[in-house]
Amino acid sequence: MNRIIYLCVIVAWMTGCRKDHGFDNSGTIFGFDYRKCMCCGGWFIKIDQDTLRFDRLPEGCTVDLNDPVFPVEVYLDWQPKDPKCLGDEIIITRMELKK
Repeated sequence: MNRIIYLCVIVAWMTGCRKDHGFDNSGTIFGFDYRKCMCCGGWFIKIDQDTLRFDRLPEGCTVDLNDPVFPVEVYLDWQPKDPKCLGDEIIITRMELKK
C-alpha cells in the first residue's frame, strides 16, 4: 500500500512540474520588422499560432537582440499593447532565453 501512495506522489509531482520556469508562454523571435511606417519596427515573434510584434525588451531582460541569430526561442509573459496601431503589437513584461 505504501508503494502505491509513494508512486502516486511521484507521478503527481512529475506531471505537475512546469518546464517553462513559471512563464505564461513560450515563443520564437524570428526576425526584424523592417517596414517603414508610423507603427512599424521592432521584432516579430510567434506565440502559439499568432505572429505578433514587440518594439522593446522588458527592463532587466538578459536576451540580447542587438545581433541575433534567428530564430531565438524564449519564455515570456506579455500583454496586448493599447492603444493598438496595426493590431499585432504586444508589450513583453518578462522574457528569458530557453536553454
